[in-house]
Amino acid sequence: MNDAVPPRPRLIEASGLVLSAFFNAAPMDLQLAAGEHWLISGPPASGKTTLARTLLGLISPQHGQLRLFGHDLDATPGRQLLALRRNAAFLQAVDGDGLFPAWSAFDNLALSLRQHDPERYVQHGALLDTLVHAARRYGIPEGWLDEPVAMRTRQQRTAIAVWRALQTHPALVVIDGLTLDQNLLGNALDVDRLLADALEKHPAIIVLAAENAPPLPPQLHPETFRRGRMQGGRLEWQAMEPELSPHA
Repeated sequence: MNDAVPPRPRLIEASGLVLSAFFNAAPMDLQLAAGEHWLISGPPASGKTTLARTLLGLISPQHGQLRLFGHDLDATPGRQLLALRRNAAFLQAVDGDGLFPAWSAFDNLALSLRQHDPERYVQHGALLDTLVHAARRYGIPEGWLDEPVAMRTRQQRTAIAVWRALQTHPALVVIDGLTLDQNLLGNALDVDRLLADALEKHPAIIVLAAENAPPLPPQLHPETFRRGRMQGGRLEWQAMEPELSPHA
């Protein structure tokens, strides 16, 4: 009887990777498996956001080969690449929240659900039931669903953007400079419950943070993260602390 655990699929594979604008950096080889967690810190302009955007195929590297969800990004047509990225959530503290300000929260959230599962959400009633239930679960006033997101505060818009990104249970979650803290989101969203729901299917997680950033929330299980540091466009992994023997 073979009890060997099968290897987890690789969501990201990079070989000989040199980030754009970091011409003198040494090449990197990176592999992120399903369910794996990374915490990458570094000073400003060290390449953290450039790395995230490169791994997601949003910008091209200076050199190297890159695969996302098993697809060679150099050989993947634009429309197919857009579909691949729907398996990932990219939460950023900069570059806006990605919401359409003139649209209602309902329409912003519904667009993501329709793209993820068009057959299930072809009917308005299915969308309404899903989003009303989620609003109640996450402590968001149902009235928000019908109002343009331009009416919301910045914290409230961030809360809606986080909800939209995580509602489809993406296989990969990339968090760039955004602290998922109840207070920072102005208590506009039950962050604990949303994270619990999003992590139910054990996504891979990449967190990019400043060196003085607050600690990871306990819901993300910080002890499971492999830790590295960006400097000059290159990622260096930190040595893992050896486990103590129970007989030591």
